Amino acid sequence: SLGWFATCDIPRDKTIFEESPSFRFPSIVLDDSAQLQSAISGLPQEKMAELAALSGQSVETKFKTNCVPIAKAGSIVNTNTPEVGIYLTCARLNHSCVPNAVRATEAGKMSVVAQADIRAGQQITISYLTDNFQSAEGRIRELRAKGATWPLGCCCELCTAPPEIKARSDENRLALANLAQTFINTGSPSDFTALLAKLTQEGLWPECHCK
Repeated sequence: SLGWFATCDIPRDKTIFEESPSFRFPSIVLDDSAQLQSAISGLPQEKMAELAALSGQSVETKFKTNCVPIAKAGSIVNTNTPEVGIYLTCARLNHSCVPNAVRATEAGKMSVVAQADIRAGQQITISYLTDNFQSAEGRIRELRAKGATWPLGCCCELCTAPPEIKARSDENRLALANLAQTFINTGSPSDFTALLAKLTQEGLWPECHCK
């Protein structure tokens, strides 16, 4: 997609925008191609045009690539929700493996919040990944499974960095996966501190983005 760019400086933790889904479907349609095609074909003409304008090779691919779970009131985004939807503004945010914004839904509303200071003119990016603690190879494999069609792989600042930086990042993200699992198992404050330190080093914690 063409992406969204900041028109003014956006401080860390500021909500950039909120929106409600333009499309809502039962989650089951993602596992049944016939039901998905039927649901899409039943859209009003103007909604079909909005969906067709998104990036993707087919309308079905565009839907699967851009839909996200719709969390109920009092819950956060997860994969066990009865509905999925497309948030058109958020769908036009591009991916980065070191994003400067994060998205979340609650009670059906999507919020995009700056997780770093974003300068005017800078592109606003989010992560499309379910697991950010993967190697570069693992990340592009997940992105392609989600429908990404980039022939050269991800073009974010990390994935286009020199080989030695990418190799160091792969090591950091493997360490992050292990640290995260350790903290889940122990709940130890010291393990949490170690996790935050490694997140900062890797560029996945807000402080590392702030100038």
